[in-house]
Order: sequence, then structure tokens, then C-alpha cells
Amino acid sequence: MASPTRRLDRLFGQRPGPRQDRARRLLWVAWPLNLLGLVSCASVIGVFFTLAAWQITREDLERVERGELDPDAAPGIARLHDVATAGLLWCVFTFVLQIVLLQSGVVARVLGG
Repeated sequence: MASPTRRLDRLFGQRPGPRQDRARRLLWVAWPLNLLGLVSCASVIGVFFTLAAWQITREDLERVERGELDPDAAPGIARLHDVATAGLLWCVFTFVLQIVLLQSGVVARVLGG
């Protein structure tokens, strides 16, 4: 069964090469949102972009392993996958930190409530 991103690629006529540019663009949008997530809820949006980039790079790495993509593309894809993984870890960290700050009453004291 084809993955959702592969089905979308076929639907919109994308060529079956590595999708590094798409993942890179998603991460350029996601990282500022993820960084703002520490003080706002922007990481909720950023996590979706980050997760999409992570999924794309994971699938492309699997395609390299199966021999469907050029092995020379693997280091660049792996680097983007690592950046996406770091973004996901950052999102989890900020979500947990926000929960702790909300539960401890710090947010209420800062906002004067």
C-alpha cells in the first residue's frame, strides 16, 4: 500500500526523486513556529509541518535503502531527517514545559491573575 505522501505525489504529478526541497521548505516554516512555541501555541502548528518533513525524509531514506533512489542523496536526506527529529523533540519539550508551567501557577502569576 502506498503511503499518503506518495499517493499525493502521484496525484499531482511529482517526479519520484528525493523530496529534499519540500522537506527543507517545510522545516523553514516549522522551526520559527516551533521556537515561538515556548511562549505561545505556535508550536501546535509547527509540529504538523515538522512531522510532515520527518515523514518525507523517513520515506526517502527507506527508498534509498531499497535502491529506488541514488545512494549519494542519503547524507542530505539523513541530515534533514535529523533536523526534523530535533524539531519534534523540541516540540515535545515545549509542550511538557508549558504543561508544567500551567500546572504550577507560574503562568497565572506572570499574567497577573
